Amino acid sequence: MSDIINLLREVIRHWDMREGLTGGSRDEIRALR
Repeated sequence: MSDIINLLREVIRHWDMREGLTGGSRDEIRALR
């Protein structure tokens, strides 16, 4: 289970970095959760 959580965290990190360059869509990420 922890491996899956770590994988999701890494994906979110890379996603957050990419979105951060365009102006941060953290609200969109929160909406998906």
